[in-house]
Amino acid sequence: MPPSLKLYLETIFAECYAQAVKQTKAETGLSVESFPASFPYQLSEVINDEFLPQ
Repeated sequence: MPPSLKLYLETIFAECYAQAVKQTKAETGLSVESFPASFPYQLSEVINDEFLPQ
């Protein structure tokens, strides 16, 4: 992955999670407290094709 793309992903990673929680709350009616305060995985895990959460 080009360094500039990795830097961009690192910059928007938390923002994307916050937006996903907001959208999911709106669509499901679940409270914000239903979700972890921050994304529970690292960017390196998410972009790894072989990563599977336990």
